[in-house]
Amino acid sequence: MVSRSNVRTNAIVFSILGVVVGLLIHFIVLSSPRYNWIDPVLVEPEALINTVVAGLTCCGLM
Repeated sequence: MVSRSNVRTNAIVFSILGVVVGLLIHFIVLSSPRYNWIDPVLVEPEALINTVVAGLTCCGLM
């Protein structure tokens, strides 16, 4: 049996690993209350505006 190319094997292994890690991160973020778009926690608009303004101020954009 002829051995496979190391480059092709590495590409497949790391592609699968990337998909698995991406899905893991996706579901961890989805389970957090801030980024859960399936069952969102309703936030008052004023609190949301204050959060955005605080984030922009922190980054020096305002």
